[in-house]
Amino acid sequence: MLNIYTGHVSALCPQVNDRVLEQLSESRRKRVLSMRNEQGKCQSAAAGLLLKRALGDVDVDIQAHSIVQGEHGKPVFKDIPLYFNLSHAGDCVVCALADEPVGIDVEHLSRFEKRIQCERFMERILTEEEKYLWKQNMTVETALGFWTRKESYVKMTGKGLTCDFKSVDTLHGACYVEEMTGDGYRISVCTEKEKSAEATWM
Repeated sequence: MLNIYTGHVSALCPQVNDRVLEQLSESRRKRVLSMRNEQGKCQSAAAGLLLKRALGDVDVDIQAHSIVQGEHGKPVFKDIPLYFNLSHAGDCVVCALADEPVGIDVEHLSRFEKRIQCERFMERILTEEEKYLWKQNMTVETALGFWTRKESYVKMTGKGLTCDFKSVDTLHGACYVEEMTGDGYRISVCTEKEKSAEATWM
């Protein structure tokens, strides 16, 4: 099973209020309340609401199950064999729910809009084989694809940004499901096993 959910922060959570907070898991609620930036609060709350919807589709009540920190601090369910991951950028929020470890990342094309900075950045994070492919098609879309794949990989493993991206080989050893939205967001989902044929976008 691999279910992928996308939504708009502005539609899911235009503002953080008591009605929104009571729908979130305890850990997500604490995280939202600890944030000072209002946009960040809305993005984090929207991610929590999207997870609640994803769990509802498989008949799991988010309030009935504890979310704890796993290895490397990655949030995991304490008592059910389900895995999830969340990401947000701008007005886009995404959620992946699977029966094996999963990572998801979303970024907007504007992240790499300055070409010179983009090229220098790619040189620092790509493997030699990835650099070869990058130089065949040096577009913002290609750069964003490499970045979100690497992000989703380290989120799947739980290592996060402590991992040297140059050591993350997106061409071998992991499986990716990807989507480019009409409003300029790139979504990459990573699992250890092939899930492409079974992925459900919602």
